[in-house]
Amino acid sequence: MGMSGTVLLIYASSLLLGAGGAWCMARWGGRLGFIDVPDQRSSHSAPTPKSGGIGILAAFIFSSLVMEIPYGLWLPATFIALSSLHDDRKGLSPNIRLVIQFAGAFTFLIGLAAYSPKPAVMFLLILPASIFIVGSANFFNFMDGIDGMAGITGAVGFGLLALFSFLSGSDPVIMILAVSISLTCLGFLPFNLPRARVFMGDVGSVLLGFVFACMVVQTADNILDFISLAA
Repeated sequence: MGMSGTVLLIYASSLLLGAGGAWCMARWGGRLGFIDVPDQRSSHSAPTPKSGGIGILAAFIFSSLVMEIPYGLWLPATFIALSSLHDDRKGLSPNIRLVIQFAGAFTFLIGLAAYSPKPAVMFLLILPASIFIVGSANFFNFMDGIDGMAGITGAVGFGLLALFSFLSGSDPVIMILAVSISLTCLGFLPFNLPRARVFMGDVGSVLLGFVFACMVVQTADNILDFISLAA
């Protein structure tokens, strides 16, 4: 299969996996114990299945393996997503969640710094960059209780990141991965629009925030790029 065929396979699979994961959890999530109980920031009034973002995780892993993305990005992100899936089902204390998320961010940033042309500068930036990554993961997670918001934000955010990568001539792998994740969010979105049949859960929302922030750090060549992409 040629490069164009591989990219089309990634895009089609991402769209289908995003929709498939949402459909499966909308149908069986309640029986499996994945239920989102509404609170004061929720837009729904009845308990609703969650963890529909499992399809987003599946698409992310599939795309990463097909494109041979370095382990330093997708393995920490996958570990964080799986721990978030456990959090969706059983619950984790905030302290444990933060430890896991910071460990994932440090793992990614140390690997990035090791291959950077300016490793000393990158190592100095590890602490503030890790705060940005973990903060982004949790800010994105905060949007998941509102119908459609997490899916729309993911589709638009990663779509714009792909556009920036294309216009700036960045690594095409980053652009393809960003488009893939954007399509996965679009596949998920019909199941999450009002009245939502399923929510992403931490497995999807934390993953999206974490990966987006990691890609921003990796793509930005200067402070202006970073501010634009982070916005």
